Amino acid sequence: MRSWLFLLIIFLCSFQQAPLESLSFPSYNSKAFSLKDLGTKKAIAFVFLMPDCPFCQRYTKTLNQLHKDYSAKGIQLEGVITGDLYTDSEVRDFIKEYKISFPVLHDQNKKLARYFRVDVSPSVAVSDMKGKLLYKGLIDNWPVTPGKTRQFITSNYLKDVFDQVVTDRPVTIKNTEAVGCILE
Repeated sequence: MRSWLFLLIIFLCSFQQAPLESLSFPSYNSKAFSLKDLGTKKAIAFVFLMPDCPFCQRYTKTLNQLHKDYSAKGIQLEGVITGDLYTDSEVRDFIKEYKISFPVLHDQNKKLARYFRVDVSPSVAVSDMKGKLLYKGLIDNWPVTPGKTRQFITSNYLKDVFDQVVTDRPVTIKNTEAVGCILE
């Protein structure tokens, strides 16, 4: 039994992730992304999106507003399209149709999705500039289940996290369960 456990630990350790600082990604609508290029930002929010997901489409206005309100306060918002399910043209059409104002990255090999263990879209992972996860989950509490939404939003998780980060307060809610479309 002990030898089996030892081998399992060795196997799992062989899949250590590259530090977030060392990762870089091409962008669909701005220059290539590298964490070291962000300078003095306080945090970065990666929002995992899928162009054909109704939840993602619905959240573009909210995300554009958050980007507008917090980019000058030290929060970098980056959209992330994972894998190669969508053509460049489909992603650019999504960006244009929904007037996305923040950078959208192509995580072709799903490195960011694996790094943050994200499997649902839309889902957000907020980290400090060293890659420490501050929050992961929902943008707000509008979605209840994949087919059910609330009539009124009562919790704005991502905005609350941004407010706490820019005022140097600890993030009080670290995790919520994302609801949406399954990342492929």
